[in-house]
Amino acid sequence: MKRLMIVMLVMLLAACGGQPEPTATPVPPTPIPATDASAGGGIQATSALSEIQQTVAFAEPGTLIPAGVGTMQAPDAPPFAFDRVLFTQTGGLAGVNIQIDVYADGRVIRNGTESRASEDAITNLNRLLEAINIFNLSGQFMSPGAAADAFTYSLTVVKGGSNRTIMSQDGYTPQELFEIYDAIRAFGQ
Repeated sequence: MKRLMIVMLVMLLAACGGQPEPTATPVPPTPIPATDASAGGGIQATSALSEIQQTVAFAEPGTLIPAGVGTMQAPDAPPFAFDRVLFTQTGGLAGVNIQIDVYADGRVIRNGTESRASEDAITNLNRLLEAINIFNLSGQFMSPGAAADAFTYSLTVVKGGSNRTIMSQDGYTPQELFEIYDAIRAFGQ
């Protein structure tokens, strides 16, 4: 009996102490170079795989993505000057709706009431719009399923036959856009 127990114990230990199970080790794929036939077959083109492996950074929602170097104004370019800016703010718990039209000549129409803005205020608004490169600005400033008390903003800038509209909402609007919104909301009060 004792001998049988020893044999069973040895068999049990042998079964448990065997070789470890192999585990899969990920192997990175090897890029397969493609030959550019138009270059005589001797030039290697970049494979799609190596292009995919490049890291691409995405900005978090509510973050401005600055325009690339190729979109910057020349040093001798005239300062930015809009023809018209239309701003709307809708929503909130009270359902407050504001619509403000600002024209380059200083005319302001706020919810149907006309007034005039100072030249300094118009210059400041132009400076703010130029600082964020409004026509080349990108980013994500909206989200589905916004809170019931969130405001939604729309900013349309018209300049020389071109226009650009940016939509944003509370929680996703960067500080740079809020500075522009605040400058516009100050008109006609």
